[in-house]
Amino acid sequence: MTSPDRHVPSGAYGGSASSGNSIANLQAVTWAGARDAVIANVMGAFSDVGTASTDLNGNAHAALSAANTAAQSAGNAQQTAVNVQTTTASNASVVAGMTAAQQGLSYGGTVFTDLFDRQSLQPGYHTFTTGQVASPVITNEQCGLPSVGNQGSGNVIGLSTTTTQTDDQAVSVVMGSGGGWGSPETFLIARAAADLSTFACAKVSSGRVVLGFGMRTDDTTTISEARCLAVRVNTGDTVLLEAIGPLYTLYVNGLEILQWPDGAQMTPVGAANRSFGFGVSYSTGRFGGHFSFNAAGVTAVDMKPPPTVGTGWSLQMAAQGSVAAPAGSNLFPAGTFSGPVTSNNVTVLDQGSGRIQIQKSGWYSVTVKYIVNGNLPTIRADVCTAAGPGVALMVARKGPTTPQDPSFNAGATFVLYLPSGYVVAPGYYIPRSVNILGPATCFDGALLSY
Repeated sequence: MTSPDRHVPSGAYGGSASSGNSIANLQAVTWAGARDAVIANVMGAFSDVGTASTDLNGNAHAALSAANTAAQSAGNAQQTAVNVQTTTASNASVVAGMTAAQQGLSYGGTVFTDLFDRQSLQPGYHTFTTGQVASPVITNEQCGLPSVGNQGSGNVIGLSTTTTQTDDQAVSVVMGSGGGWGSPETFLIARAAADLSTFACAKVSSGRVVLGFGMRTDDTTTISEARCLAVRVNTGDTVLLEAIGPLYTLYVNGLEILQWPDGAQMTPVGAANRSFGFGVSYSTGRFGGHFSFNAAGVTAVDMKPPPTVGTGWSLQMAAQGSVAAPAGSNLFPAGTFSGPVTSNNVTVLDQGSGRIQIQKSGWYSVTVKYIVNGNLPTIRADVCTAAGPGVALMVARKGPTTPQDPSFNAGATFVLYLPSGYVVAPGYYIPRSVNILGPATCFDGALLSY
């Protein structure tokens, strides 16, 4: 830049390309100035020992602070990534449960959902271990193998104590944390025998899915692969195994991925093969162990209407039935309900005495009715409950104590909340021993809330 009198001030950029201060040499001039400034600052810092020491300590402290901040930021980023994965898997589990419930409304069969919102897998599952691996644990609402206690490669399969009501099933598992390239498989189990002696399955790892069948003998689970496909699976993905007739179909996030028509029926089908579940694995490696995806949620539903829909039971004494009933407040004697039985979505633990285990939590209408062969001054019908099969049954509700009428019968209907796993049974009160007679003696219950 020049002044009005064409004089070029000292230090101004010149117009000639050959001049050192040409505008064309702006980058070099700028760098040279920056370099000189840096050197000047450094030399100035060392011009006095005390000053240099202070500056070096300050710089060191700043560098350490920056390193700590960077490390913290990296840690936060890692934790944020973990939190995002956990949230994604949790949300996917809830959605899978809602989808299963909707499917259940369509077909009216079993609807099973497990979000692992508790501390232990048991009760509710039978586990089958292969190899020297630890028992599954639930952490952050995901079920998998623990980080310690695994002595070698292996797997654990958990079969739900709930079963479907038909042979056609859909079983889904939301992939939780774990996985990664080189990690072993997570299993989806369908059409299993209660002892896992036979079953159909899907195996899922980060880069591969498999459809096949398996069996368990001598404490070892073996799986034969029928179809496989290289496909990417991530934490938070929902994998669903559908078994309809002889056809097995695998879906990832609702997209059909793989099919296997089991024309040879390698997996037995029938009432004894309606269990389902999931499995997790561990494998040893040169640089440490590898874990399969955890299970963040499991669902199972019937894929066609069962013969009986709804949730409830109906037990009845045979037409000519007669059992001796001792005096007092008691449970019904063994062999009382020897007549027709209808049940759905409950477990009949003992038909004769009327012990029923609840599968679906909810409000139930429960009716107890019986007839005796003697004229009694008073008579009453009760309902008894217990928190599980191994817990003593206690009277939960007492019916009205009324004078005996000419038909020598008593009955009452109760509405009570029964959590999953609870046992419910009929009870009675009579002041002296008589015989309970059929066929009017019955014990009925039905779920009022879905």
